[in-house]
Amino acid sequence: CPDCHGRGIHKKSVKIKVKIPAGIDDGQTVVLKDEGEPGKNGGPKGNLYIATYFNTKTDSITNYHLIVYNNKTIKDITLGHRKTNFSLQGMGTLMIPICRPKVVVSQKKVFVFFRDEELDSRIAVYYSKKKKMSEKSFKLAFLTLDNFGAWEPCIDSQLLKKYGKINLFVQKTFQKSGDKVVESAPTMIKVMEIEN
Repeated sequence: CPDCHGRGIHKKSVKIKVKIPAGIDDGQTVVLKDEGEPGKNGGPKGNLYIATYFNTKTDSITNYHLIVYNNKTIKDITLGHRKTNFSLQGMGTLMIPICRPKVVVSQKKVFVFFRDEELDSRIAVYYSKKKKMSEKSFKLAFLTLDNFGAWEPCIDSQLLKKYGKINLFVQKTFQKSGDKVVESAPTMIKVMEIEN
């Protein structure tokens, strides 16, 4: 058909409700069976990639993790560079030292975009070839030299879907703990094209 061009699948975004059981602790895994993209020509669903952060029983420091489910196994790849821990406990809005990571999977590579105060809040990415993913295969690269404050990763999802191009929106942002207002001058929004 003209929509799938003979591949037998149509691309669309879906929201998945995930039930997190009561009492779950850092480092535990929630399995999302058959939640990857459908395979070609009616084949099995593909891998599900989740980028998140938590600490484990063997490492008390909160680090980024890439969870990969391939319909058979779950792989937890620690993308660890952090040296200090932080807490989410307290009242009101908290300014935490890291952002929510953004995972992008291209034909050949996996990217995890993030920002971390330990790295001077520069915009950074972990990346690896998709076929040989392991903790050792991921490389860390800095995409900016400047501090970007409380920036959160955001990509142009339509450009990624239509042309496979990764464009990252970049803007220095500010936030303080305790619902406090931050006075600042307007900041420029830039678009950074990532080679994949």
